[in-house]
Amino acid sequence: MTSNPPDHSGPGDGSDHRPELESVADFERRARSWLAAHGRRRVPGSNDSLALFPEWERPESATWVDDARMWLTARHEAGFAGITISRASGGLGLTAEHQHAFESAESEYETAPDEIWAIGHHMVIPAIDRFGTAEQRRRFIVPGLRGDLVFCQLFSEPDAGSDLAGLRTTARRDGDAWIVDGQKVWTSVAHVAHYGMLLCRTDPAAPKHRGITCFLVPLDSPGVTVRPIRQITGGSAFNEVFLDGVVVPDELRLGAEGDGWAITRTTLNLERVSLSLAGPNTDPTRLIALARERGVAGDAVVRQSLADVVTRRRVTELTSARVTDVSRSGGDPGPLASTLKLLSTELLRTMGHTAALILGASLVADTGEWGTYAWGRQILETAGLRIGGGTDEIQRNVLAEGILRLPRDPRPATASEV
Repeated sequence: MTSNPPDHSGPGDGSDHRPELESVADFERRARSWLAAHGRRRVPGSNDSLALFPEWERPESATWVDDARMWLTARHEAGFAGITISRASGGLGLTAEHQHAFESAESEYETAPDEIWAIGHHMVIPAIDRFGTAEQRRRFIVPGLRGDLVFCQLFSEPDAGSDLAGLRTTARRDGDAWIVDGQKVWTSVAHVAHYGMLLCRTDPAAPKHRGITCFLVPLDSPGVTVRPIRQITGGSAFNEVFLDGVVVPDELRLGAEGDGWAITRTTLNLERVSLSLAGPNTDPTRLIALARERGVAGDAVVRQSLADVVTRRRVTELTSARVTDVSRSGGDPGPLASTLKLLSTELLRTMGHTAALILGASLVADTGEWGTYAWGRQILETAGLRIGGGTDEIQRNVLAEGILRLPRDPRPATASEV
């Protein structure tokens, strides 16, 4: 876990690069010019990895956090950080479409794994911008945008993953502080984060969707223990976090006491959108090139499967554009965010099926050939994305109830009702 850096809070640099009416096209041209001058383009075929999560077991991971901080600092100083964050909080105050344009261009360049900052920039910082006090916005947003602070999300629990409102981690008021006890699981970057966005039950007598409060907890606090989780791939991209009598000052409470569920819903929608994949690991051209290399591009079944991937990718991109339009107009994507998340995971599942169809035994036998055995990792990790941000089954329930207006699932009986 990284120790807290000096406080660099305050308004950000690059204010000359925040034109209120700059078109997306002009913004993207300016961004691409900066990226070309300061970044290093990805070379197709230079990296065999198809991992969907950071491979922290790799030797080069030792420099990732420092590399990410240097990149984010440069990006902030150039005026490309906090694109959708309000100007009052140190952001650019532009639209989700501007952000998508920059991130699409940035994905063409080599950077430290964006998972290091994605949770902070896509979920935690927007939540602080919307729900935080003036002091919290001053203290956390610009340092987070610059890379001086890394954030993680402490939501899921061993018995409260898909049913997040059933969380059991508690926070008990003690004067001007709260005493937190509980456990969180499947936490990305917790081992390098400075703060965690923490959900706790503060009123055990309230209905389960109420009585939940959100905090920003320092992860170097006494009583916080972070342990890596070994996954099916052999790596450890996630952690479990134990909180044993952790003292959290009330000034680090985000939003009003008992209003945690409203923050949760907003953050989960942001998470579902951020988990929708449009990066290099879902680019159909790599699968097409693989089919040609293996000499099966003319096979009718393979061609049909490739066409399915291309179609799903395009539908996902169009749905992402719809979400962008809703967000740009100030609306709540709601069930549309669940649609996008579900389309993204189905795209990954279809890509894995197609890779298996093309590769056969080469998928599971490492012969050292580029672009063969590496697909196994993507297939295994797809299961994680079908769980993170709400399982596929939860997304379908959201669509059934929010769009089709079907009745809710029956509530399981409690022990007292049996």
